[in-house]
Amino acid sequence: MSLLGRIDEVAREIPGGGGEFHIIVLQHTDCGITRLAGDPAMLAHYFQIQEGELKQKAVTDPRAAVAVDITSLRAIPALPGEWLISGLVYDVATGLVEIVVPSAAIRTV
Repeated sequence: MSLLGRIDEVAREIPGGGGEFHIIVLQHTDCGITRLAGDPAMLAHYFQIQEGELKQKAVTDPRAAVAVDITSLRAIPALPGEWLISGLVYDVATGLVEIVVPSAAIRTV
């Protein structure tokens, strides 16, 4: 089951969101998957998408990837709009965490 599928499953188990819930999307620099950028067939297989859709995943840019993932999560109608979501990037060289998408409700309720 995909991550989005699992989150959708959790949303169904907690009617109305069940109180404050925060989804944190965390990417990191120097990710090993960037080494597959030269093998689009393997990356497409990993993401279960067509090769032409790979640019949308922003594999080589963790900040852009966070934004892509947040957009995908916000598009899941089963996720309660009042749940909070934020996006972060962990820099493995410095140990610092950068807020890329500040915490906000998934959708305006």
